[in-house]
Amino acid sequence: MNLQNAEPDLGLPAGNSYVLTGNVDGARIWANIADLISEGGGLSGNINVNGGGSFGGNVEANGSGLFGGNVEANGSGLFGGNVEANGSGLFGGNVEANGSGLFGGNLAVNGSGTFGGNLAVNGSGTFGGNLDVNGSGNFGGNINANGDGNFGGNINANGDGNFGGNVNANGDGNFGGNVNANGDGNFGGNLNVNGSAFFGNDVIVTGNL
Repeated sequence: MNLQNAEPDLGLPAGNSYVLTGNVDGARIWANIADLISEGGGLSGNINVNGGGSFGGNVEANGSGLFGGNVEANGSGLFGGNVEANGSGLFGGNVEANGSGLFGGNLAVNGSGTFGGNLAVNGSGTFGGNLDVNGSGNFGGNINANGDGNFGGNINANGDGNFGGNVNANGDGNFGGNVNANGDGNFGGNLNVNGSAFFGNDVIVTGNL
């Protein structure tokens, strides 16, 4: 029996990425998968979306989050693995990933960002709080963090680097524009800045400046 005969009154869903759901009263309805994930508190495994994902609250997955387009959440993004989007990432809260982050566009986070691996953003990265990356951070545009920026490896930005607090990198710091930090600057490798450099406190560079 096909779906048309089994559920003749449901018709077609309002758009793509809808699934047929039911409740304990026996009612069957079309529901957007993004809404189900948001209301249900997350997925126990991975989340894979061929297109974009838009979430009215948080988006949570114990595994990785893979999005073929943009990913947008009014709340936070919490991932037990990697988070990857071919487009941009927009989060109204924090974003946390135990693995790496990869974004084909910009990444805008109203809160803090925490990544257990590397972070690669083809566009600019903007964070309302701190940014903590266990690996390297690579940005095709600017990197802006209202708090501290902490990197376990290198930090590379084709544009400017602006930090409301300290900026710390165990490796090199490479900026195609200016770098400004209201606090300290600590670099375990070299520091290369094509523009101006301003630090509100001390700057320590183990390699070349």
